[in-house]
Amino acid sequence: MANAEYRANPGDSDAITREYMDSLLVEMRHIDSVKPSTRLELYGEVFDTPVMMAALSHLNKVHDNGMVEMARGAHAANAVNWAGMGDEAELEAITATGARTIKIIKPYADNDYIIQRIKHAERCGCMAVGMDVDHSFSGNGEYDNVLGFEMRPKTLDEIKQFVKATKLPFIIKGVLSEQDAAKCLEAGVQGIVVSHHHGIMPYAVL
Repeated sequence: MANAEYRANPGDSDAITREYMDSLLVEMRHIDSVKPSTRLELYGEVFDTPVMMAALSHLNKVHDNGMVEMARGAHAANAVNWAGMGDEAELEAITATGARTIKIIKPYADNDYIIQRIKHAERCGCMAVGMDVDHSFSGNGEYDNVLGFEMRPKTLDEIKQFVKATKLPFIIKGVLSEQDAAKCLEAGVQGIVVSHHHGIMPYAVL
């Protein structure tokens, strides 16, 4: 699709992404060059590529057993696999593929349920666990409700509680400010994902 079509909607985050990608230039260098490596080391594990899927959910709507099929692909590529919202049986099937998986948990209003999902991710052998804190509000500014589950924003003390509740590295997804990044560091978070949920906030200032 031509750039002009994207620029017709300047508030669209897809336009921002497309124009950014188009702005990148490759510098060609041959002298003293070496064969490049795509090796990635993450949390003590080694992968063949830094390219990985997002923490997707509900892929069964587009392909039978879609989340498990995505995990099989990640395993075949020796890439990090991510899993978003889904029930316990689905996560068990995902990790049974052998894919090294990071489980992202919603900011449920019920913190005891969050701890339960963290412990389940541990039992499944996930390599890390985390939370997409940017899903606490819906697009209209109200607290979100996903498949009947109420969401709530989390305080720094609550995030510290989640970090302490697991032996796994804890990741915060949805960081779009220096202040939130600093709070993640204070909480002992071991990774952040700079991202947003499309449709909730189309763009933001870092």
